[in-house]
Amino acid sequence: DLDQHLRDTIRSAVTERRCVFVAGLPGSGKSLIVKHAALAAAELGRTIHTLQWDVARLPFDTPGILARYPEIAGVTHAAIRLAVGRWARGAVLRWHRAHPDPRHLLVGETPLVGERLMELARPRNDELEPLLASDATCFVVPVPSREVRRAIEDARASDMADARDPKSAPPDVVRSHWGDIERVAVALGAARPGVPGEYDPDLYAAAYRRLLRQRHVVIAPVTEVARADARPLSGVTALVPTSDEVATAMREVERSSPEEIARTAAEW
Repeated sequence: DLDQHLRDTIRSAVTERRCVFVAGLPGSGKSLIVKHAALAAAELGRTIHTLQWDVARLPFDTPGILARYPEIAGVTHAAIRLAVGRWARGAVLRWHRAHPDPRHLLVGETPLVGERLMELARPRNDELEPLLASDATCFVVPVPSREVRRAIEDARASDMADARDPKSAPPDVVRSHWGDIERVAVALGAARPGVPGEYDPDLYAAAYRRLLRQRHVVIAPVTEVARADARPLSGVTALVPTSDEVATAMREVERSSPEEIARTAAEW
C-alpha cells in the first residue's frame, strides 16, 4: 500500500478536481498512483474516466502507420507521439463537454517526457485551455527517493528479464528518458549540481515544475516501495481513439516535414 502522506495527497486531488493527471518518467510509480486515484475516487462516489499514454497509443500501431513510422530501439516514433498528443487534446475537450456533471473525474497517466501527451501541459488558445489552466485540473508528479527509484528499476529489469511485463519501458529506455530530463532541466534553467546520468529527485522535481509552470502542480514524494493493489478497477471508462480519430491526427502531423516532426518532438 502507499504511505499515508501519498494516500492523503491522492485523495485530496480526486476529491477536489475535475482532471487529475499523473506525470513523470517510467519507473516513478505513475501506473500505481493512477490505480489508487481511481479506487479512491470510486469510494467517493465519483464516475471515473481514464486517459493513459500506453492505452491511447495502441490504436496508432497499425501496420500502415508503423510501416511509415517504425518503433526504433523500443521508442515510439516522433510522428506517433505528436499525433497521440493532438488526439488527446481534442479527446479531453470532447469528454469535458459530454460529461458536464461534476461527479465525473478524468484520471490520466501523462509521461510528458519526449512529447508523450505534452500537449496537455502546453498552453494553447483553444476551448480546452481554461479547464487545463484552472485549479479544476492538477498534475501530480510522484518523485521517488533514490532508494525507491533503485528498487523500482531493479524490479522493472527483473520483470523484463522474465517477460512478465513486456509493456514496461526497458531499463536502457528509462535511462535515456532520464537523459532527456537532464537536458530539459538545463534548457529551462532548473539544473542543479550533480553527477550526470545519476537520478536526482531534486532535479527531477524541479524539471517537472518548470515543464508544468502554467499548470497546477502537486509534487508527491515517494519514500516507500508500494505494493500493487490487487483490487480490479471496475466501472472505469478509458478514452481511446477511434480509427477515424487516429487517421485525422496522423494527417495533421503529416502536414509537417519529417525534419519538423523530429525537431518538435526533440524540443518538447
